[in-house]
Amino acid sequence: MVTEAEEKVVELQKQLNDLQNTKLTATDMFTLIDRESKHKTMLIVVLMICWLLTIAGFIWYLTLPVDEVHVEQDTTDNSTASYIGGDYNGSTTKDN
Repeated sequence: MVTEAEEKVVELQKQLNDLQNTKLTATDMFTLIDRESKHKTMLIVVLMICWLLTIAGFIWYLTLPVDEVHVEQDTTDNSTASYIGGDYNGSTTKDN
């Protein structure tokens, strides 16, 4: 029982043996190098596009509007406000 991966390995070994047994001409080598350089060029282009999209997304995120919440205290009813963290020391002036 041969798995699909083992079949691919055997086929690749046959192709490698065929390539080693054949003499490549200069045009064959140029074609192989040209094909490989096109793949590398495409890889570089794709990576540059991904990099630019990442930067654009980060800039877009930074320019999103921020919802600011403003809380106002109503002190007209003579109630005692409770301050978190002990900020209030009993004084009514802002010099504290």
